[in-house]
Amino acid sequence: MDFMKKMGSFSKKVGTTASETYNAVINKSGKIIEGTKSKFEISEKEDKIEEIFLSMGRTVYEMYKKGENIGETLEQDAEKIDNLNKEIEEMEKKILSNKGLKECCSCGKIIPADSHFCPKCGTEQSEVQILRSDEIANKKVCNKCNAICDDEDEFCGNCGEKIEK
Repeated sequence: MDFMKKMGSFSKKVGTTASETYNAVINKSGKIIEGTKSKFEISEKEDKIEEIFLSMGRTVYEMYKKGENIGETLEQDAEKIDNLNKEIEEMEKKILSNKGLKECCSCGKIIPADSHFCPKCGTEQSEVQILRSDEIANKKVCNKCNAICDDEDEFCGNCGEKIEK
């Protein structure tokens, strides 16, 4: 009977270990799939930016040929590019986050996500904030530290830098 108890206990341990391993593999697979999907979406957005650049070039040239002012007309296309670039940046942050990494807010070095200070430049790090695509439209990115700021912000809440539109 003692042998049967030991076998039962052993079977439970094996089952628990197998279950934990299975869950870990599923979790890691999900992150790999999510990363691949994000990279594909980034590529699509970069392709859209290239299309807009081509369209802008044609528009500018046609306006130039007609002797028209080319300044204000392109603002909408430039804003579309800005929004796509923000979405790409957020996707890249998400990819890094899934790998347990983030970018230093000062020097850009890729560091562990839980780092409070950058090992390269020593800058104190802020929390990484990841936004969904629909949240990005009303946000700005600080040119100095890459912090996400609200569209109406004039200064970065992370580093105090004046935010340029």
